[in-house]
Amino acid sequence: LVEFYRGIAARRKRHGESPVKALIRMIDKNRTRYGGYIAHLGIVIMFIGFAGKAFDQEKEFGLMAGQSDHVGQYQFHLNRIREEERANHYAWIAELRVTDQDGNFVTNLKPEKRIYNHRNPNPDAQQPNSELDIYNMLNMDIYTVFSGIDTKKNIAYLKIMLTPLIRWVWVGGYILIIGTLIALWPNRRVNT
Repeated sequence: LVEFYRGIAARRKRHGESPVKALIRMIDKNRTRYGGYIAHLGIVIMFIGFAGKAFDQEKEFGLMAGQSDHVGQYQFHLNRIREEERANHYAWIAELRVTDQDGNFVTNLKPEKRIYNHRNPNPDAQQPNSELDIYNMLNMDIYTVFSGIDTKKNIAYLKIMLTPLIRWVWVGGYILIIGTLIALWPNRRVNT
């Protein structure tokens, strides 16, 4: 970052260019060097994202409609369990309201528990599947899995996973690709 700052400042002073124009010209003059810097910055950002794995939180619990439980700094309130028959499966949908530790609304999540081939009288032919719901934030992703249901007691069994910094792995990966493309892009000048 210091190299970029110094290079841009020098070009602005020498050529009177805008910061964006100075950046583009500076990179264009030495693509390998500055593309390598950008690629390495992407790797650093990816490792920050990987470091977040150490702070993952996970919890499994059962809730009836109207009950709540918490994972980390988030409260998960089960508003209701809704049933829906669709063309190729039967679904139970858990409607969750997520709030932070101060009670502020974060999002609504609707993970599903599905049974494919639900009309088949042979229980072995029926295929259960959990359709998770994800809420993405810059600093954390919230994964909700509807893992099972007790239809007699109307209890939804949920698995909640909080994965901090996972978004930074993707951001770093894109920066790495951009830096690599810059470094490998051929020069316009052709030697004859």
